[in-house]
Amino acid sequence: MITGVPKTTLRYWERVFQEFLDPDRTGGNQRSYTMEDVKRILTIKRLLKIEMYTVSGAKRRRGIAQAQGVLLPE
Repeated sequence: MITGVPKTTLRYWERVFQEFLDPDRTGGNQRSYTMEDVKRILTIKRLLKIEMYTVSGAKRRRGIAQAQGVLLPE
């Protein structure tokens, strides 16, 4: 994937960040990521790996930003 995030990590993030990250599925049940999904993945990656947020901290940060209509920088 272009984000550099392993598949197993993506699957985990889809479960814990399901309110932010829910890719579409094809007829064959394969995940289909939009550019918005990719941006969300990169934001989650930055929050967890670079800014060192916990999962719950990253969820709160995303939720607050989303509620305020703020786009988090990539």
